[in-house]
Amino acid sequence: SAINTYLNCPLQFYLRYVVGLYEDDELSEEVDSRQFGTIFHECMEQIYKPYKGEVVEENGKLWFKRGREITKQELEKWAKDDMGLDKVLSYAFAKVFFNICDEEKCWNFKLRLNGEQEINRVVLKKYVKNQLMYDKEVAPIKICGLEENVEHTEAVKSGDKTIRVLLGGIIDRRDEVTYQQDVHPRIVDYKTSQSRHAAKSVDELFDPTIDPHPDYVFQTFYYSYVVAQNWKSMGENLMPTLMYIKLCSKSMKEILAKETDPVKRADKMIANMCVTMGVYPNKVVVADYSEYYDQFVPQLRALLSELFDPQKPFVQTPCKEHCKYCEFAQICGGKGK
Repeated sequence: SAINTYLNCPLQFYLRYVVGLYEDDELSEEVDSRQFGTIFHECMEQIYKPYKGEVVEENGKLWFKRGREITKQELEKWAKDDMGLDKVLSYAFAKVFFNICDEEKCWNFKLRLNGEQEINRVVLKKYVKNQLMYDKEVAPIKICGLEENVEHTEAVKSGDKTIRVLLGGIIDRRDEVTYQQDVHPRIVDYKTSQSRHAAKSVDELFDPTIDPHPDYVFQTFYYSYVVAQNWKSMGENLMPTLMYIKLCSKSMKEILAKETDPVKRADKMIANMCVTMGVYPNKVVVADYSEYYDQFVPQLRALLSELFDPQKPFVQTPCKEHCKYCEFAQICGGKGK
């Protein structure tokens, strides 16, 4: 998020992350868009947590124990388990919306909502069901990580010095699926937006004049780089994936109507949410992030060097469209250049 902010507007980055200015959180009885997304994330994490792999210690050594596969039957059973989903939603609302920190209290929370809150709960339940049914079509799935904090220390040139910068972020989901007969690890990022982000080229990810900027695509490439540095074995066939939860149902229906072969159908479902690069009819699915490594990483390092260059000022964005929804527009004039 910080690097995307810098790309959109260096001055906005400065005000938010260097000065530390933030909008005040408004107290509200209604579920806002940020909470809506966080509740969905929490639901998916709790449903998939029993299947997740874990780091274990054996004979004084740490190693990663892979989780077990989730089958189509298990995912369909979860999608049809209304009582189970209601319990998970109550837990998520208690934790995210009512700010209850105790795990036991969250699981035993008696949910009482007003009319608008209940509407949001029903809609969220629908999206969770849709996601489970979408995942069912590409199952079996092996869960490797959930809401996982990943980090990598990068050597960055800052003026005439070299400094070490900690890169990282929280990845919604890391899993493994079979795509075109090969096992592919995926970086899955859930999105509540109904507008898909796309990039014509890797160069576009670093172009601050593009509006709207392909922030989501940049984010998945960035996470893919960090993950590949932590787990070298995941560097190959790594698929950056944007899971648009509001589009799952429609996309699934369209694919199911056109494709009867279950293997081809699963491939199409995976490709449908995978990041793409290029322009139709030459748009391609990024089925292997490593193929773009040599284009992405040098530009990422150059951007980091620019960001940490003490001689480089934090200037206002040249793209006035980026100022429309900026919380600092009144401070800087909000008109771009």
